Amino acid sequence: MIEYAIACFVGIEEKPSDIDRLSIEEGEISGFSLYIQKGIHSHALTIEYPPEAVVEMASASFLDPDAITFDDCLPGIDRDKVEGLKRFYGIIYSWEKSP
Repeated sequence: MIEYAIACFVGIEEKPSDIDRLSIEEGEISGFSLYIQKGIHSHALTIEYPPEAVVEMASASFLDPDAITFDDCLPGIDRDKVEGLKRFYGIIYSWEKSP
């Protein structure tokens, strides 16, 4: 879910089909897919913040669109984000399948 939040925040519209887990970073963001790490770094350079701050902003923004950090985050459920999350990961529940 965090990768989806970051992808939305940094403008990655769909998950690449050839995802690899190779890391370009040896720190807080090294556990993310390479394409997510690249998006984080690109956005961090644009806004002149550290990559870890981008991850926090993306996560807080996903939970509360008006939040910048976890300190001002008031989470709620946004059905559009839930549907986007399901599409991003290709999740289809048995009750959602067409007969």
